[in-house]
Amino acid sequence: MRILLVSPTLPAPISGGRTRLFNLIRQLGNRHEMTVLSFVQPFEQPLCSVLAPYCRHLEQVPFEGFRTIGKWLNRLRGWSLLLFDRRPAYVQTFPVARMKLPLRRLVQRQAFDLVIFEQLFLVELLLETKGLPALLVEQNVESEIVRRCYAQAANAIHKLRDWLTWRKLFAFERHWVRRFPVCVAVSDPDAALLRAMSRATKVFVVPNGVDVSSFTPRDEKRAGQTLLFFGTLSYGPNVDGLTWFCHQVLPLIRESRPDVRLDVVGAAAASQVLALGSLPGVNIVGFVSDIRPTLWSADVAVVPLRTGGGTRLKILEALAAGCPVVSTTVGAEGLDLVDGHHLLIADNPADFAQAVLRLLQSDDQRAKLSENGRQAVTQQYDWQRIALEFERACFEATR
Repeated sequence: MRILLVSPTLPAPISGGRTRLFNLIRQLGNRHEMTVLSFVQPFEQPLCSVLAPYCRHLEQVPFEGFRTIGKWLNRLRGWSLLLFDRRPAYVQTFPVARMKLPLRRLVQRQAFDLVIFEQLFLVELLLETKGLPALLVEQNVESEIVRRCYAQAANAIHKLRDWLTWRKLFAFERHWVRRFPVCVAVSDPDAALLRAMSRATKVFVVPNGVDVSSFTPRDEKRAGQTLLFFGTLSYGPNVDGLTWFCHQVLPLIRESRPDVRLDVVGAAAASQVLALGSLPGVNIVGFVSDIRPTLWSADVAVVPLRTGGGTRLKILEALAAGCPVVSTTVGAEGLDLVDGHHLLIADNPADFAQAVLRLLQSDDQRAKLSENGRQAVTQQYDWQRIALEFERACFEATR
């Protein structure tokens, strides 16, 4: 097939969603002719060469990145968009109009068999594809993330804001899902939500994966005191979960083990995340180009997410690297993993702290989870296996 993939961010192995997309392109590029249309920020330019071997052409749309406008101006803008703009603020994250002309030119110049829209951000560009077969990939059901925020909000103003945001985004998402005969979700719960939005849409589940062989554990020495949180540090669910862990869970762990340190690794750290670095035992590392050595040396990876959707690629990478995982139920949602066998799951501060301490205090328990977790991802979540299901969805969309 000749496939055009339209993405809001450059597919590159640097963070969860981008790593997923990069690996799917890498697999499909062996059998199909891939063209990628993507926004590219200045710092991403060196990464274009990493993607180049796997696609016929990369069409770049320059994007300066996200500018900080200040706390109060940001709130004012948010409420203005929420109350007076018919489009959800979510789909105004990227300058979508800037991509219209490049997309039109690509469609006119080449005979594509399929156009893939990666995430909901750019879905309105479907109108520019001249009726070509199209596929929507939802890495998260975005309205469900907002619904969960609304359900958890304690502040009345925040609850009103999240309810209004959810209603608008849900209507938008349902409208566009119904425009696609085929959609891709990353988990069974997300697939059920998409099917409820559109009974006529065929939904394929294509889970997140991991390059198992490249994460094979090395003989790194584990110190018995290092916890790891990694992910994009500006992503709302990551910020919320990390903040909760640092304030509510880590102090309980350090009561028993004062030597325990939490390393926080990831790009684009929000101000709330940077502020956590002043807490005892919290070390804000920031971006690293290769997460594997960090995983090979960490004793436990923590995934304390309380909101979010899709599935957590960070769990798969940790297990592939032989690093035991403690997660919340939401964090492990959508993955075919068993509590107590592949990882440990806990949802309140005391239970989460106890789960971490059990692993830190038992080499045997860590070794057992490490072996079982790596076996599970090898059998179910290797990219080669997952790409075949994605390919099946692509063929279905061209019928």
